[in-house]
Amino acid sequence: MGEWLVSLKGEASSLEELRSAFNLARLNVRQEEGHYYLSSSEFDGSTDAADVLERASELVAVINAILKVRYGYSKGLAANNVVRVDDDGTLHNYVFLSGVMGASGGFHATLSGGTATSGPAEVELWLDLARQNSGVMDALRFFEEDTTWWSLRKTYDAIEKDFGGQQNQVARNLTISLDEIKRFKEWASHYVHGELEPAPDPQHHPGLSLGDAEAFVQNILMTWLRWKQRSGGNAR
Repeated sequence: MGEWLVSLKGEASSLEELRSAFNLARLNVRQEEGHYYLSSSEFDGSTDAADVLERASELVAVINAILKVRYGYSKGLAANNVVRVDDDGTLHNYVFLSGVMGASGGFHATLSGGTATSGPAEVELWLDLARQNSGVMDALRFFEEDTTWWSLRKTYDAIEKDFGGQQNQVARNLTISLDEIKRFKEWASHYVHGELEPAPDPQHHPGLSLGDAEAFVQNILMTWLRWKQRSGGNAR
């Protein structure tokens, strides 16, 4: 039946961390002769290398976002080229340059398979949530962007939308201070809209740095993801 693999780009130390972290039943990162490869059941059944690379790029973007939520920064992982491994061990490299794909001749080699961890890992559950819920995907994609007041506000908005646009529902279900939510939203609106949105009254909503705002949204996003996997995503 064969297997599709996608080579990964990134710093060596980060890729090695990823190899340890992503060793799941349906998704794993493996290392062979100094190169790192992504394997996923999402590639199964595909007959086109370009389609595999597109799927891998989408998957990698979500992985980067989840890593940023979990650890506070992105690993900068990127999908590179595609490898097809035949049942007899023959490898076919598909090299993508400026959107043009070229296939190299087959050669025989051996790539060892990854060992799946026992039990569902949290990261795998979050990946499933993102695949099944467009709101989760939107929140992760906004948070994965370079941190700005706009990206943080869009991340939060995706979460609040999941609660019918009601900030009090966010506070209640996620056990987050309603005052802190209001503080973040008012300062984010001020910085996003500039002079069109006057600065909040510091007596009621003390100033907020971009770094503190990022930490606040990161905490809400992580709490929301865990709440959704625990409750099935139904507001109480």
